[in-house]
Amino acid sequence: MSLALPFASFITHFWNDQLVAHDRQGVFLVLVGFIGSFAFIRMSTRMIRAEVSWWPGNVESESGLHVHHLVFGIIAMMASGTLGFAAFGHSPLTEICAFFFGIGAGLTIDEFALWVYLEDVYWAEEGRSSIDATVIAAALIGLIVVGVNPFEIELVHLADTLPWTLGLTQVSV
Repeated sequence: MSLALPFASFITHFWNDQLVAHDRQGVFLVLVGFIGSFAFIRMSTRMIRAEVSWWPGNVESESGLHVHHLVFGIIAMMASGTLGFAAFGHSPLTEICAFFFGIGAGLTIDEFALWVYLEDVYWAEEGRSSIDATVIAAALIGLIVVGVNPFEIELVHLADTLPWTLGLTQVSV
């Protein structure tokens, strides 16, 4: 028996029972697009650097101007974000826009070090900050997918823990 049918069944149940039932399919697709585009662009830049003959290479003008993939990420986020708002929550346009927004975010955050250092440090030690930013962003998006909401604070628990937290702060000061 093939593994395709049980896998397809698992995906269907996950999509319907975990995502659609809790209205999280858009955020999940942002995460999928984000991780997928980040992984693809990292592989692509490694292949360009290794000068693999069959790989398309850099986007560069005739005058030698290199267009960073950050630019395409920003354009993708602007277009999909605008269309996503215009969709007014209508499926499947909202989900498609969420996926493309994730792709744009992945392309953009891969060049996080360029934002911070305002120079091309992709392969330098400072370029590691792009990997760190990606891991943090993916973890935060993942937390939202599983249902963590930092804006929901239960006042009952807050009332129980606030005096203890304030006491701990006073002791440490």
